[in-house]
Amino acid sequence: MSIAIYRIVQEALTNIVKYARARNVTVDLGASGDMVTLLIEDDGVGMDHATRSRIFEPFFTTKAPGQGTGIGLAVVYRVVERSGGFVHVDSEPGAGTRIRVYLPRVGSPG
Repeated sequence: MSIAIYRIVQEALTNIVKYARARNVTVDLGASGDMVTLLIEDDGVGMDHATRSRIFEPFFTTKAPGQGTGIGLAVVYRVVERSGGFVHVDSEPGAGTRIRVYLPRVGSPG
């Protein structure tokens, strides 16, 4: 599970740095009931509905040809889904993006 969380954070932060033009990024890890929550939020340019509705599609990209495959967020989504979790994205043009990832707990500490 820790590899999945690492990959999710890595992919989200890579996309924020490359495309969001954000000044501030927040990453927070928490727990609620039987779910672990990961919040990644930025104050960048945000996304319109058409883009937001496709960001987890394999090979969807807003990048120029040769600049990327559009596979990274699709892989993240599938890993989360296969782990029994889900992803929620809030974003509007000019208002930044908030990605919440929910993953089931796999054990208790200690």
